[in-house]
Amino acid sequence: MNLPEDFSFAPETTLDGILAASGFRMRTKELEENESWRQLIPYQVVFNEAGQLFFYRRRSDHAENRLAALYSLGIGGHLEEDDFFEPAIGLKSLYAGISRGMRRELEEEIKIGNVSFSRFVGFIQSHNPPVDRVHLGLVYAIRISGFSGLGEEIAEGAFEDPEEISRFVNKMENWSRLLCPHLDRI
Repeated sequence: MNLPEDFSFAPETTLDGILAASGFRMRTKELEENESWRQLIPYQVVFNEAGQLFFYRRRSDHAENRLAALYSLGIGGHLEEDDFFEPAIGLKSLYAGISRGMRRELEEEIKIGNVSFSRFVGFIQSHNPPVDRVHLGLVYAIRISGFSGLGEEIAEGAFEDPEEISRFVNKMENWSRLLCPHLDRI
Protein backbone atom coordinates (compact mmCIF):
# COMPACT_ATOMS: atom_id res chain seq x y z
CA MET A 1 0.00 0.00 0.00
CA ASN A 2 1.49 3.34 -1.02
CA LEU A 3 1.15 6.22 1.39
CA PRO A 4 2.23 9.75 0.54
CA GLU A 5 5.44 11.19 1.91
CA ASP A 6 4.38 13.47 4.79
CA PHE A 7 1.44 13.32 7.17
CA SER A 8 -1.80 12.08 5.66
CA PHE A 9 -5.25 11.82 7.19
CA ALA A 10 -6.73 8.35 6.74
CA PRO A 11 -9.60 6.24 8.03
CA GLU A 12 -8.83 3.31 10.30
CA THR A 13 -9.81 0.98 7.44
CA THR A 14 -6.56 2.04 5.73
CA LEU A 15 -4.65 0.85 8.81
CA ASP A 16 -6.65 -2.40 8.65
CA GLY A 17 -5.40 -2.88 5.09
CA ILE A 18 -1.77 -2.28 6.04
CA LEU A 19 -1.94 -4.65 9.00
CA ALA A 20 -3.71 -7.35 6.97
CA ALA A 21 -1.24 -7.07 4.08
CA SER A 22 2.01 -6.85 5.99
CA GLY A 23 1.45 -7.87 9.59
CA PHE A 24 3.72 -6.84 12.40
CA ARG A 25 7.32 -7.54 13.40
CA MET A 26 8.99 -6.96 16.75
CA ARG A 27 11.83 -4.42 16.90
CA THR A 28 15.31 -5.78 16.26
CA LYS A 29 18.67 -4.18 15.54
CA GLU A 30 18.38 -5.41 11.96
CA LEU A 31 14.97 -3.76 11.48
CA GLU A 32 16.35 -0.46 12.78
CA GLU A 33 18.63 -0.45 9.74
CA ASN A 34 16.49 -2.31 7.17
CA GLU A 35 14.83 0.26 4.92
CA SER A 36 12.72 -2.39 3.17
CA TRP A 37 10.45 -2.73 6.26
CA ARG A 38 8.78 0.02 8.25
CA GLN A 39 8.19 -0.58 11.93
CA LEU A 40 4.82 0.63 13.22
CA ILE A 41 5.10 3.42 15.80
CA PRO A 42 1.91 4.60 17.50
CA TYR A 43 2.34 8.39 17.81
CA GLN A 44 -0.15 10.05 20.14
CA VAL A 45 -0.96 13.76 19.87
CA VAL A 46 -2.12 14.53 23.41
CA PHE A 47 -4.69 17.21 24.21
CA ASN A 48 -5.98 18.22 27.62
CA GLU A 49 -9.61 19.03 28.35
CA ALA A 50 -9.00 22.73 27.55
CA GLY A 51 -7.86 21.85 24.00
CA GLN A 52 -4.19 22.55 24.67
CA LEU A 53 -1.57 20.27 23.13
CA PHE A 54 1.22 18.53 25.04
CA PHE A 55 4.54 19.74 23.69
CA TYR A 56 7.89 18.57 25.02
CA ARG A 57 11.65 18.31 24.52
CA ARG A 58 13.42 15.00 24.83
CA ARG A 59 16.46 14.67 27.07
CA SER A 60 19.86 15.07 25.40
CA ASP A 61 20.73 11.52 26.49
CA HIS A 62 17.47 10.07 25.11
CA ALA A 63 17.57 6.33 24.36
CA GLU A 64 16.96 7.00 20.64
CA ASN A 65 19.95 9.27 20.02
CA ARG A 66 18.63 10.29 16.59
CA LEU A 67 15.81 12.17 18.41
CA ALA A 68 17.76 13.43 21.44
CA ALA A 69 17.12 17.02 22.60
CA LEU A 70 14.50 17.65 19.90
CA TYR A 71 10.99 19.00 20.54
CA SER A 72 8.02 16.76 19.87
CA LEU A 73 4.24 16.89 19.51
CA GLY A 74 3.73 13.15 19.88
CA ILE A 75 4.14 10.51 22.54
CA GLY A 76 5.24 7.38 20.78
CA GLY A 77 7.56 4.47 20.68
CA HIS A 78 8.12 0.92 19.57
CA LEU A 79 5.64 -1.78 20.38
CA GLU A 80 7.13 -4.44 22.63
CA GLU A 81 6.57 -8.16 22.90
CA ASP A 82 4.90 -7.70 26.31
CA ASP A 83 2.22 -5.53 24.64
CA PHE A 84 0.92 -8.72 23.03
CA PHE A 85 -0.43 -11.32 25.47
CA GLU A 86 -0.41 -13.88 22.70
CA PRO A 87 1.16 -14.00 19.23
CA ALA A 88 -0.35 -11.21 17.13
CA ILE A 89 -2.63 -13.13 14.80
CA GLY A 90 -5.50 -11.30 13.16
CA LEU A 91 -6.53 -7.67 13.30
CA LYS A 92 -8.23 -7.90 16.70
CA SER A 93 -5.03 -9.21 18.32
CA LEU A 94 -2.88 -6.61 16.55
CA TYR A 95 -5.16 -3.76 17.64
CA ALA A 96 -5.15 -5.02 21.24
CA GLY A 97 -1.34 -5.00 21.25
CA ILE A 98 -1.20 -1.55 19.66
CA SER A 99 -3.65 -0.25 22.27
CA ARG A 100 -1.61 -1.69 25.16
CA GLY A 101 1.62 -0.33 23.64
CA MET A 102 0.09 3.12 23.31
CA ARG A 103 -0.99 3.14 26.96
CA ARG A 104 2.43 1.87 28.09
CA GLU A 105 4.25 4.58 26.14
CA LEU A 106 1.91 7.23 27.49
CA GLU A 107 2.50 6.09 31.08
CA GLU A 108 6.28 6.02 30.54
CA GLU A 109 6.42 9.56 29.16
CA ILE A 110 3.83 11.51 31.15
CA LYS A 111 1.84 11.01 34.32
CA ILE A 112 -1.89 11.21 33.66
CA GLY A 113 -5.24 10.33 35.14
CA ASN A 114 -7.49 9.07 32.35
CA VAL A 115 -7.69 8.95 28.58
CA SER A 116 -11.16 10.28 27.81
CA PHE A 117 -10.94 10.12 24.01
CA SER A 118 -8.74 8.37 21.44
CA ARG A 119 -9.04 8.03 17.68
CA PHE A 120 -6.81 7.11 14.78
CA VAL A 121 -6.26 10.10 12.46
CA GLY A 122 -3.62 9.07 9.92
CA PHE A 123 -0.05 8.20 9.04
CA ILE A 124 3.35 9.83 8.97
CA GLN A 125 5.79 8.53 6.40
CA SER A 126 9.07 10.21 5.58
CA HIS A 127 12.44 9.33 4.10
CA ASN A 128 14.51 12.00 5.83
CA PRO A 129 16.13 11.94 8.31
CA PRO A 130 17.36 8.32 8.28
CA VAL A 131 15.42 7.39 11.47
CA ASP A 132 12.18 8.01 9.54
CA ARG A 133 13.07 5.54 6.78
CA VAL A 134 12.48 2.53 9.02
CA HIS A 135 9.34 3.72 10.85
CA LEU A 136 5.70 4.38 9.95
CA GLY A 137 3.84 6.66 12.35
CA LEU A 138 0.30 5.67 13.30
CA VAL A 139 -1.08 9.03 14.44
CA TYR A 140 -3.73 9.08 17.15
CA ALA A 141 -5.42 12.09 18.74
CA ILE A 142 -6.13 11.57 22.42
CA ARG A 143 -7.60 13.69 25.20
CA ILE A 144 -6.48 13.18 28.78
CA SER A 145 -7.35 14.41 32.24
CA GLY A 146 -5.28 14.56 35.38
CA PHE A 147 -1.80 15.49 34.10
CA SER A 148 0.66 15.36 37.02
CA GLY A 149 4.20 15.18 35.66
CA LEU A 150 6.84 14.04 33.20
CA GLY A 151 8.58 10.72 32.63
CA GLU A 152 12.34 10.16 32.69
CA GLU A 153 12.94 10.59 28.94
CA ILE A 154 11.49 14.12 28.84
CA ALA A 155 13.63 17.15 29.69
CA GLU A 156 10.75 19.63 29.72
CA GLY A 157 7.14 19.70 28.65
CA ALA A 158 3.80 21.40 29.13
CA PHE A 159 0.40 21.89 27.56
CA GLU A 160 0.36 24.81 25.12
CA ASP A 161 -2.14 26.39 22.77
CA PRO A 162 -1.49 24.84 19.32
CA GLU A 163 -0.83 28.22 17.66
CA GLU A 164 2.02 28.93 20.14
CA ILE A 165 3.88 25.75 19.22
CA SER A 166 4.73 26.72 15.63
CA ARG A 167 7.53 29.04 16.80
CA PHE A 168 9.55 25.93 17.73
CA VAL A 169 9.20 24.20 14.37
CA ASN A 170 12.92 24.46 13.51
CA LYS A 171 13.82 22.64 16.75
CA MET A 172 11.35 19.78 16.27
CA GLU A 173 11.83 16.21 15.20
CA ASN A 174 10.71 15.67 11.61
CA TRP A 175 7.39 13.95 12.41
CA SER A 176 6.32 16.91 14.56
CA ARG A 177 7.28 19.35 11.79
CA LEU A 178 5.12 17.35 9.38
CA LEU A 179 2.16 17.45 11.80
CA CYS A 180 2.33 21.18 12.61
CA PRO A 181 0.38 22.41 9.55
CA HIS A 182 -2.47 19.99 10.36
CA LEU A 183 -3.00 20.63 14.08
CA ASP A 184 -6.22 22.58 13.53
CA ARG A 185 -7.80 19.46 11.94
CA ILE A 186 -6.45 16.75 14.27
